Amino acid sequence: MPSNSFETRGEDKSSGLKTDEVIAVGQAIRTLRQQRGMTLDDLAERAGLSASFMSLVERGRSSLALTSLFSVARALEVDVAQLLPATGEHHEGHAGCQVILQYAQDITPVRVGDRDYRFLAALITNRILEPLLVTVEPTVVEQVSYGHQGEEFAWVVSGEIVYAVDGHDYPLRAGDCIHIESSRSHSLRNDSGEDATVLWVLSQPLVQETLGELARDHMRRVPNRATKVETEVMP
Repeated sequence: MPSNSFETRGEDKSSGLKTDEVIAVGQAIRTLRQQRGMTLDDLAERAGLSASFMSLVERGRSSLALTSLFSVARALEVDVAQLLPATGEHHEGHAGCQVILQYAQDITPVRVGDRDYRFLAALITNRILEPLLVTVEPTVVEQVSYGHQGEEFAWVVSGEIVYAVDGHDYPLRAGDCIHIESSRSHSLRNDSGEDATVLWVLSQPLVQETLGELARDHMRRVPNRATKVETEVMP
């Protein structure tokens, strides 16, 4: 079901997250804030949220809408993925090298509209590319085409999608791929009746802004499904 809230599977209906995941996100935010020597007021001001609400978030008593999650990540100067709880995947490697030994579907997703985005390289800092595993449900509310800087590559793992670029539709099935200059007006949709899985690689500096814009667009177009940011959720 389309939603603009930050949510995971098996969630609490009121918050979009399991209670333990809400708590884990809050703890991650508090730890990163304290490591940076920031007060709660500092973080709230930089993220454009109230200090009282941020206090609830850090204590696991309220969850963040997706756009607010990106705002907090930017205020802390980290990737959104660093705020998400690990869900069983096992990481190996060394500095500059990340290996995920269990299936990437186990990674906690960020949900925007009808898509789940799983960040596959969260542990590599200062990276140039941002690889994501994206689950695209059948499209209900079609995304507005737009362009941005950089470039992107998509390879269809399973299912079918349609990439629209400069007004041209490119139907893609499992095994097909597309590579575009992101400045071209483009959008992605799923016209089939089944979920599709896509490996998507985007220029890293743009990924948070791009997903944030998708969330804002979905909120503008489906306001009745919006989750209020400052709704307290008791654990």
